[in-house]
Amino acid sequence: MKKIATLLVSLVMLAGVQPCLCQTYEVPQIKHSRDKVRVDGRVYWSHVVTEKHTLWSIARTYGVTVEEIYAANPTLNLKTEGLKTGQILMIPVSDKDSGRKPRRGKEPPVKAEEMPESSPSDKTDSLSVMPGSLSVAPDSLTVAKDSLECGSDSLDVIERPSYVSLSVVLPLGNAGNDGFTEFYSGVLLAARDLGSRGHRIELKLNSPGEVCKDRHSLDDADIILGPVSCSDIKACLANVPHGGKLVSPLDPKAALLTDSLAVIQAPTPWEDQLKDLVKWASEEMQPSDSLLVVSESGAALSEMSRFLVNELKKSGLAAKNISYGILEGLSISETFASLASKEGTTRIFIASDNEAFVGDVIRNANLLAYKNFDVTVYCNSKVRSFELINVETFHNVSLRMTSAYFTDYSRADVKAFVMAYRALFNAEPSSYAFQGYDTAMYFASLYLEYGRRWFRKMPQFNWRGLQTDFRFEPGKGKGQVNKAVRRIIYNKDYSITLL
Repeated sequence: MKKIATLLVSLVMLAGVQPCLCQTYEVPQIKHSRDKVRVDGRVYWSHVVTEKHTLWSIARTYGVTVEEIYAANPTLNLKTEGLKTGQILMIPVSDKDSGRKPRRGKEPPVKAEEMPESSPSDKTDSLSVMPGSLSVAPDSLTVAKDSLECGSDSLDVIERPSYVSLSVVLPLGNAGNDGFTEFYSGVLLAARDLGSRGHRIELKLNSPGEVCKDRHSLDDADIILGPVSCSDIKACLANVPHGGKLVSPLDPKAALLTDSLAVIQAPTPWEDQLKDLVKWASEEMQPSDSLLVVSESGAALSEMSRFLVNELKKSGLAAKNISYGILEGLSISETFASLASKEGTTRIFIASDNEAFVGDVIRNANLLAYKNFDVTVYCNSKVRSFELINVETFHNVSLRMTSAYFTDYSRADVKAFVMAYRALFNAEPSSYAFQGYDTAMYFASLYLEYGRRWFRKMPQFNWRGLQTDFRFEPGKGKGQVNKAVRRIIYNKDYSITLL
């Protein structure tokens, strides 16, 4: 619940809402908030407590009881601790408050003329929480006329929409959801940045359970990000509008659903990462080079290792095999030296997921480099999570790594994102936050470019994100899978190159 409270505080900061400090000891005139948030399917007013506010005066302003405010804010312990300046209260919204009947149990979409005005200092980045949604509008709140443009097909006329409705389906109410909250925080920043560029974004947040219960919850969505797990995706697909797609934003396993179901896989599957790793080695291989494939004797190959070995065989590269046990690591160095290239580069693949064994192979490769052999090791991104391996050795062996995620913190746009995230959420952005930003930015921009034809135009719309790239190929199934892979080189001068 702390994460949800922090997120609400950040939303208010994004909206430019600031407390009004009263100067006299008179009963304060409480301003009715115009900001709404949705938590666990329920809509609330987001009210900032300022000096001299009382629960009674707040309740009277919003037409609710004090007990209802207690019930809506259980973590604030209002009965025992009272109000504190700067608190964010969630005030239940009644149908009467909305001024009209809710549509299918949901708050109506926001029109441009209903957007709250911002102060002059807040006009650059305005992010406003509106009924049932989070809406980002351009400064002037004007809507440009849709433009028409002809695509590659002379009969394919593309109508650019003036706004996009983005629905995010995440289990934020579940325990251990820190990553999902950070993902949503990244989505919020993407919405803010798109709004500052003159685009209208309608952002809605739902839980998987809510989508499963309400078959109309996604009716107005142009793009649907989530759910996360394969089971939730299957459960929610029944309530996706006709012709709609679910974007799987975090779970690579969802790639298995794309052939038969209307699912788009945003993270690149590990199979494509390994394919690109072998392709990379093929591109760099020279006649004088030596290719070594090292495996652990007595241990069955994992699914990933079997896939890697098969890809190497299909590539046609001439490889020499080394197989040894972890206890033989100290005596195997001579074998490595005897099979290494004396004139070219010794390129090494490791067919194992065992952290201790992978570390020992890299140690032996490091010994070759110490003996003045030119060595290059190829690994998938899993090696970054191995704590037993000193990162310094990655540079010594000129490690080549393919990954779906990698952040180059020297880039100006990455630095800008980190600074904005720190300022708004008082925290460092994790990979989840970057993924939320990249995914929302890509699919919202795709829709704003191609409108309702966005799905079939995906193969034409490649994108370089902060952490993730997007490149979709024409698929044979109902969905599509991201094929973009980032290539990373650990240079001997201890720098890192992102190709």
